[in-house]
Amino acid sequence: MRLLTRIWARLAARNAAPDLHLVIAGGIAPGAEALADSINRDPRIAGHVHIVAAEGAELEWLWARACMILCPSESADWNWPVTESRARGLPCLVADIPELADSDAEATVEALDPDDLPLWERRILAHAQTQQEARSPVVNDSPQTSWADMAAALGTLSTTPRHVTTLRALRAGEIALVGIDAPPWAIGFITGWHPAEAGLRHTASDRAVFRLRADRVLSDDGGPSKEDPATPGRLLLHLRLQLATDRPRARLRITCGDTCLFEAPVSGTSLPRDLVLAVPANALDPEGCLTLALHFPTRTGPAAPPSEDGTAPAPQGIGLVSAQLLDARRNNPLVTVRNADCWSEGLHAQEVDFALESHRAVVAPDLHVAPGWGVGSLLASFVLFVPILPGAGPRILGLTLRPVARPDAPSGASFYWNGRLLHEAQWHDNQPVALNLPLTEADLQTGPAVLEIRPTALATPADLGLGHEQGLSGLGLFDLTLTPDVTE
Repeated sequence: MRLLTRIWARLAARNAAPDLHLVIAGGIAPGAEALADSINRDPRIAGHVHIVAAEGAELEWLWARACMILCPSESADWNWPVTESRARGLPCLVADIPELADSDAEATVEALDPDDLPLWERRILAHAQTQQEARSPVVNDSPQTSWADMAAALGTLSTTPRHVTTLRALRAGEIALVGIDAPPWAIGFITGWHPAEAGLRHTASDRAVFRLRADRVLSDDGGPSKEDPATPGRLLLHLRLQLATDRPRARLRITCGDTCLFEAPVSGTSLPRDLVLAVPANALDPEGCLTLALHFPTRTGPAAPPSEDGTAPAPQGIGLVSAQLLDARRNNPLVTVRNADCWSEGLHAQEVDFALESHRAVVAPDLHVAPGWGVGSLLASFVLFVPILPGAGPRILGLTLRPVARPDAPSGASFYWNGRLLHEAQWHDNQPVALNLPLTEADLQTGPAVLEIRPTALATPADLGLGHEQGLSGLGLFDLTLTPDVTE
């Protein structure tokens, strides 16, 4: 396409053929984002070179108004526009390669040296002139239209809304970056966002909305999906997030329409950098897009400098680094998540030993560790992030814990898994307890899974005379296991 954009820049410099527009109707090919961005930034051609992902009626509309077809690519995959141009009787200029310029080509197909820019320019202008003359009526027998009627018709046309899809369809596994140098049109930022920064974009309000075009992800060939698009767990969303390490704990929610995909209290030290979430494919709107929202409180950083006009700095929330859409049948999320060796795909048993620092760093990064008690917290609730990918079958969640309790000071806890109340218990002594709790497939649609524990009593071991430990209350956890439920 660089050949054609150079030609249109040359035409613009000479003000030649000002009514001739170049339409790249197939959207942006992977790897061509830089070229698309250069077109958008070049004032000479920005109004005459158009990149659209036309399909159906829009594509037919373009065919009906085309004056020629240009295929400068040296790839054999471009033979379908040649075939279509022949069927419609349109002139077609193609690269002089055997696959496109065969010996049986009709007169409408003209093969040109793909490196001869002046020749391509001359032939484009010649065909444009020929088409203009052919379409100019010699005698106009149509009824006369008054200027008032014409002005009314043009006014109606100009004020009639016509939807234009600006987002390009992401391919399965393609990483859409967010920073200031990211290619355009991959993510649509709707409301609640700061301008892009180096490597990320921060939310500017407690609810920030963005869109991703996902209609090609569930397709095997880039076209409409031949299978049931609502296959549970097939469409996955991988988000990479970032939060300042000094941010205190607050609740993060990620929603798609009315569906909550993720919810957990997070802090600057406990936020999972990677989230892999199962998205209902029927959440796609008629344009094939997902509308997603990040819910997280904003705040003004204490060290943030004032703006140039002296006003207070704008509040910031959480940072979005990238977004990725995956087809669970074709893509392996473990290729892109960090610390992939700690994640489980759900096929095998998974064990987390909180005596190991490497395990704590992934599952319980901000919990206190105490000899003889495991890990815990002084807060009214604490969270563990279990790195298991969505789509795992039924599991048995195993927990080994030690209550901070005695007969006259019982303790208890409520256990929530991805927001669902899983179990409630009460204890009257401090002996270790083993719990085995069943999880259904519906419980395993968020990666990492969120295990939230809310103790009913907040006494520390030191408070109850059970030792000197004062860094945790309610209970301590020794280990966590996830094993396939063989009874299912």
